[in-house]
Amino acid sequence: TAEEIRLVQQYDQAMMEDCEITYNGEAWTEGKLEETPPEDDSDANTILTLILKKRSETVVPIFKELVSVRTEIARENGYDNYVDYAYEELYNRDFTPGEVRALYPVIKDEISPLYMQAQLLFYTMESDDEALNQLTPGEEILDTIEPYIGQVHPALTEAFDYMREHHLYDIEKSDTKMSMGFTTALYSTGDAFIYNQPYGYYQDYWTMIHEFGHYNAAYHAAERCLYEPATLDVAEIHSQGLEVLFFDYMDDMFGENGKVLEMSSITNMLYAITDGFKYDEFQQTVYSNPDMTADEINELARRLEMEYSGLGTLGMDEVFEDADLYLYTWIMVNHTFQSPLYYISYATSAMSALDIWGESLSDRASAVEKYMALTAMGFNSSYKEALGESGLRDMLDAENIEALSSEIYTAIKEISSESGDIPDEFSGGQDSEATAGQPGNPDGLDPAAYAGIAAVLILCIAAGLMRKKRNKEE
Repeated sequence: TAEEIRLVQQYDQAMMEDCEITYNGEAWTEGKLEETPPEDDSDANTILTLILKKRSETVVPIFKELVSVRTEIARENGYDNYVDYAYEELYNRDFTPGEVRALYPVIKDEISPLYMQAQLLFYTMESDDEALNQLTPGEEILDTIEPYIGQVHPALTEAFDYMREHHLYDIEKSDTKMSMGFTTALYSTGDAFIYNQPYGYYQDYWTMIHEFGHYNAAYHAAERCLYEPATLDVAEIHSQGLEVLFFDYMDDMFGENGKVLEMSSITNMLYAITDGFKYDEFQQTVYSNPDMTADEINELARRLEMEYSGLGTLGMDEVFEDADLYLYTWIMVNHTFQSPLYYISYATSAMSALDIWGESLSDRASAVEKYMALTAMGFNSSYKEALGESGLRDMLDAENIEALSSEIYTAIKEISSESGDIPDEFSGGQDSEATAGQPGNPDGLDPAAYAGIAAVLILCIAAGLMRKKRNKEE
């Protein structure tokens, strides 16, 4: 409706405007914090908290109005609440909000601790930082990827060669390009085009592999995309699934840095799962209780941040109770305002991509066959339908999530044997006997170690929020 559009535009405008606060007598903005942060990390955390708190005073009332307007839209269309309306009418999902709600505790118990493990391993792995953190020309990235495309599956070579021959991409760094990355269909020619403004470090390789997964699906689509109702839950498996099938080549492509790049992708996918469920629970709760106050909404956000962080299983709840930053981080996620109930699609696709990886560890040929079968379906298959037809597991089944958690845990342990150690105190698919005592915290371990972990997490979240200002669509 016009009112909904107006409110979303108000949010966009409010978030684009400079927000200045004063800390210890000095004026700070997000731009200044990002470019010249204070030496003390705790000061940076406090400054970001104050900035977000000030922003929240403007945007939380906008969000409350959006909830009210959207609730009325749902009721006018015969729905009791906006959650049911969005799942069915906006996203055409073949799974219900109730099915997702039933998985919230499973994700918190199985995937969140696993994400914490992966994150800790990734940040402690040794690497050649100079080689990883430099801008690589787009054509050089394509040259590096090309020899391995056909090794995944010969059918991918046709699409890759066609893409390069006709230069259906814009992937070089430019001061005049918008900071984002995406693949868009070219309806008249029946193929697609990849756009990316590089980050300037190793993530650009993953972005190219990811976007080519989208490109390949569009290239091989039996029908023109203009007539197909794209399902994000499936489309993102096209891209993330290709990423996991490239894990086998990371050592050949990047030598000693190969495992670092592999862990970066694994960590990002686990993050997508925890974040997807976290923001779905946040929005389902608010839209099911549209009269919640601003304070109640902010406290809900902080509680969910703790529950999905993986630190809750370590008995570190007080970290979040004492950190006001977590009251306001949710306002930085523009999907919450612009595309409500959208975020769960990042989680469903990431779980299925990791399912492909899990199978590839024991039967790569079967995993590749299932991935290629899924990409050949086009864009109009619903999530569960696509999984069933391609032979992948139903990742909205709790038992399958638990099995996947165990498989990923085993794989991460294998990576850690070459690149570092994962403390046994972090559960996530491991033997329950290894975690006797407090959940996720065996008897006799030093609680001070957890305080350090929590501090690292806070700083990582703060840094991540600043990076989110770069609106990266993939």
